[in-house]
Amino acid sequence: MLRLEHTGGLELDSTLDCGQCFRWSRTPAGWAGVVDGRSVLARMEGDTLLLEGPDETERDFWSRYFALDVDYPALLARYQAGNRRLAACVAENPGIRVLRQPFFETLCTFILSQNNNIPRIRGLVERLCALCGSPLENGQHAFPTPEQLAACTEEQLATLRAGWRAGYLADATQKVLGHLPGPEALTALPLADAQAALMTIHGVGPKVADCTLLYGLGRAWIEGLRTDSLYLFSTGIRVSQLVAAVSFLAAAGILTWVLVKKNPARDTLYVNRRPAEPQEDEKQAD
Repeated sequence: MLRLEHTGGLELDSTLDCGQCFRWSRTPAGWAGVVDGRSVLARMEGDTLLLEGPDETERDFWSRYFALDVDYPALLARYQAGNRRLAACVAENPGIRVLRQPFFETLCTFILSQNNNIPRIRGLVERLCALCGSPLENGQHAFPTPEQLAACTEEQLATLRAGWRAGYLADATQKVLGHLPGPEALTALPLADAQAALMTIHGVGPKVADCTLLYGLGRAWIEGLRTDSLYLFSTGIRVSQLVAAVSFLAAAGILTWVLVKKNPARDTLYVNRRPAEPQEDEKQAD
């Protein structure tokens, strides 16, 4: 058994049942799952994550998978301080973590997720793994590699009962084996370019592309969002507050200068203007 201590408030229920992954299922003994060809049973004991199946040699793999190398308490504190809406999200699910999942599995499972619900997605994924994934010792199957999935015929994919999604899976597999940039290249590309590359796959739109980038590569549009505050040296005064105060004073000064220096006549002000008198020909027409 592998013990991962000091998990920073990780909650397995929130993390594994939120719709970001589909190879975990809740059991009386904990959460049973298959990750990258590894069978595991996970449960929490206080702030310690207990994993049955892995040993000490896999500590780095599982620490990275559950994002235990990220200081989530500090990150969530920044979110709460920097944005009211993010603060509400943190308060609702403080123990949720973004898993680092295998790229190809993430791409395929989110293709299958379209117009679907979580229980049915899990069923589709399990049937796909049983169809062409490598068998594991406990009777489960690993997620298929691109080569294994490419070897499946249309008739075999039809047994998944995935409908039109089966064709999208086939196209994704061919593109991953062909010209699509690999995980390392997609990580290095500008975010918009990485999204555009994934959207060359039939059936992959912005949502599936973004989910693949986030859960399969750890990338998201939030890369460019600052959630901390900039302060003026060590004064404790936010730069945003200073800018707002200066803008207010500047606007008040301009208004005062217009009213005092230019001293406009009262009858020239727009609010005091009277409607123009009708012309003589207009009076006769009336």
